[in-house]
Amino acid sequence: MTEQTKPKGPGGRPSLYKPEYCDRVIELGREGMSVVEMAAEIGVARSTLEEAWPAAHEEFSEAFARARELSQAWWERQGRVGLTAERFNAQVYSRSMAARFPKDWRESKNVESTVNVQLEEKKQAKISSITDMILLDDAD
Repeated sequence: MTEQTKPKGPGGRPSLYKPEYCDRVIELGREGMSVVEMAAEIGVARSTLEEAWPAAHEEFSEAFARARELSQAWWERQGRVGLTAERFNAQVYSRSMAARFPKDWRESKNVESTVNVQLEEKKQAKISSITDMILLDDAD
């Protein structure tokens, strides 16, 4: 395919996409690279990897999803190995994982609250009785 016959991207530019990028992102994922590192290695913007190419190329969408899973697996393996290492900082590791893989690693805090409706009802009853007293005083 010549430069002139490549599919056009946004703004009429030829797309930089090549089918071999499917295998490349999978390799990069196996190394634990982040999306930004993958994009830098291929020479495109992060948005190209996350949005443009997956939308335009089903095979890339599948490869990119696999690459992200492989990257997470690499990082999880590092943590598992690191737990027995002499100088492993579990707190830094945990925060890094939460930032890299928030869907699986972000700590969530559940906050429960109970509203006492009786208090509101008592307030309304007092307001009504005060209003009644004022109206009675005005009637005299």
